[in-house]
Amino acid sequence: MATIARGPLVLTRSAWETLAHDAEALTRETLTLETELLNRPDLWPDLGLSRSLRRALARTKQGPAVRVMRFDFHWTTSGWQVSEVNADVPGGFNESAIAGLMLPHQPECRSVGDPGNALVTAIAAWVPAKATIALVHATAYSDDRQVMEFLADACSRAGLEARPCAPDHLQWTTDGCQVAGQAIAAVIRFFPGEWLPALPRDSGWQHLAGHQAVVLANPLSAVLVQSKRLPLVWSRLSTPCPTWQRLLPETGAARLRTTNDDPEWILKPVFGRVGDGIAITGVSSEKILRASARSAWWFPGSWIAQRRFTSVAWDGPEGPCHPCIGVYTVDGQVAGAYGRFAPVPLIDHRAVDVPILVEAP
Repeated sequence: MATIARGPLVLTRSAWETLAHDAEALTRETLTLETELLNRPDLWPDLGLSRSLRRALARTKQGPAVRVMRFDFHWTTSGWQVSEVNADVPGGFNESAIAGLMLPHQPECRSVGDPGNALVTAIAAWVPAKATIALVHATAYSDDRQVMEFLADACSRAGLEARPCAPDHLQWTTDGCQVAGQAIAAVIRFFPGEWLPALPRDSGWQHLAGHQAVVLANPLSAVLVQSKRLPLVWSRLSTPCPTWQRLLPETGAARLRTTNDDPEWILKPVFGRVGDGIAITGVSSEKILRASARSAWWFPGSWIAQRRFTSVAWDGPEGPCHPCIGVYTVDGQVAGAYGRFAPVPLIDHRAVDVPILVEAP
């Protein structure tokens, strides 16, 4: 199977308007939930946060920040549903830009936006011209480096200097941040928040929770809503979340459900990414089903159970496929989309990237 689809996935205008409206509503609810959660440290253990993360968040001093999120939508027998939000370090910026390359060959279509450019534009509004932006990532991963190089090009077009680096390359002071003696005005973090406590204690990673002199995208507080256990604490919060409750399948504690006991439920790791570890009866391998159920039993705080929705297959260039449309927002405004599809209703590292376009008016 090809890595990139042979053609784009074209949405009707009404479908895109629905997705954009819902993504913006979800963003508002998510940020309000996060704000309330910052004042509810008693709930942080229930979200699966480590002690180190909880200590860092407890000392958070809110500073300037740009927020980028990606909501993953699926077309189901019940209409559009959301499987999760990537609120901490959403990827797919470079893949989403493929749509722009197809536009000259699709005159009847229009772009849904460029989330990478939107993110850099939002950063540029906070910092001086020619400022240096640290692009923090796990430098051992070539895929992550590709994302950073893509954003570095966007920074260059915006008149900013990009400095790709690892999180422990940042040298923090009360006045700001530097990398190898170069002042840093903003940090775009592509290093998952739950990985940060593995860094040396004196690396200063705790400053990624908030700094008065450095713009952060995203601040570490994003892990509060990145946690897939978030729905388990909704009832103990005052923030209403009607859009989340309408679009997210029912979510429960993992130990109460296993895919072996009830195939209508699936298991997900709380901070899982790229579909790793997701257990779906009839879709995931027996090895993954057994391993995930075993881990969920022994470490229930690291897993959730989610009621299974019925994904509707679309006609793809290579036969029926199950698409996932990741809709980005930057500072609350819809900024584009990242498409993937697979022959089965599980979007993981084997999924094919597909450009997302919308029909022209």
